[in-house]
Amino acid sequence: MPSIKPLKKTCMPPEDQDLAISNHPNSLKDWWEEMGDHAIPLFNVNLAFFVISLPVVTILPALGGLYDAILKIKKDGGANWGTVWGGFKKHGWLSMKWGLTVLLGYFFLGANLCVFQGIEPAWGTFAIIAMIVITILWTTINQYSLTLLLVSSDHNILQAIATGFLIMIRQPLASLGVLLVSLSIGLVSILLPPLLIFFSIAAIAFIQTGAALKSLSVLREKDAGRTADEMRQPGR
Repeated sequence: MPSIKPLKKTCMPPEDQDLAISNHPNSLKDWWEEMGDHAIPLFNVNLAFFVISLPVVTILPALGGLYDAILKIKKDGGANWGTVWGGFKKHGWLSMKWGLTVLLGYFFLGANLCVFQGIEPAWGTFAIIAMIVITILWTTINQYSLTLLLVSSDHNILQAIATGFLIMIRQPLASLGVLLVSLSIGLVSILLPPLLIFFSIAAIAFIQTGAALKSLSVLREKDAGRTADEMRQPGR
């Protein structure tokens, strides 16, 4: 079983450890109830994100402002336009670099799909299926990585992605559930575009952020328990 021990010092700095508490929602019903409790702040930050993203080139930096505001909602229960703008100014460049890294991964996978389409049917079909699976895994990892990046002490993008990978392989069903819920909200928002302006993007960020913090907390508790058991073994 992979260990998360080497990531402890980078994924959650001391001042933000209160975010990684274990009383985050445990079921889909709990998530919806918590989102209902924070509906007004989520509406505010979603609208702020939409406005900041209007130039299009600001979408990736604006994600840093959005997720920073979501972290403040999780911590204090409130956020507004100024919170998103502050996060945009503070984390915009970091969020841009994270977004370009993620997009580079998708570009690489897309390029491979194009190449594999020219391969003979038997191997080509296998390769295309493999690339699709890897794309799903890449998406699953990066539903966590921006949150992990923002709460880390050294803001290491590759370290955040690696931590997202560990969460995915150690909690695969929960990770798949978060992905499916996020995709479902996105699909509904495509059918009802006003949701993109007023709520759905913040809702997806809220679910992903809560899942990242919850998973990190659970894995740390498991690793701490495993370490304690090892220390109690005879001869140690």
